[in-house]
Amino acid sequence: MPVLTTLVITNLLFRESSVVGFLDPAMLRASIESELENSNEKDAALKLVDDIQKIANEYEESLVASLDAYVRESRNSESTAEDLIGMLEPWDHTRRLLLQEVVGIRQAMLDAVSGPAWDQIFS
Repeated sequence: MPVLTTLVITNLLFRESSVVGFLDPAMLRASIESELENSNEKDAALKLVDDIQKIANEYEESLVASLDAYVRESRNSESTAEDLIGMLEPWDHTRRLLLQEVVGIRQAMLDAVSGPAWDQIFS
C-alpha cells in the first residue's frame, strides 16, 4: 500500500542521522552549540532549532494518533481498503506542509547566520 509506505518514510523524517541537517534537530542543535560562540547568531540559530523541534514533536504526536486510529479501523472486518486509504491519504498533504515549513526555517537560518557560521554548523 503506497500510502502506508509513505507514512513509514515520513515517520523517519525527524530521526537521528550521521549528517547535520534540518531533519535532525538534536544533531543540528549540538552542532550549533559546539561550533558557534555565544552570540546573537547562536541564539537566533538555536531559536530556529526550537521551531523545528516543535514541528517534529507535533508531527510525531499527530502521526502516532493517526496510525493508532488506522490500526483500530483495520481490525474492523467491515472496513474497506478505500476507507483505510482515506484515513492515511491526508498524510501526503501533511508531509508536504511539514517539509515546506522546514525549508522556510532553513531560509530563516540562512538569513540569521553569517556564511562562516553556516559553514561551521554544517561542516
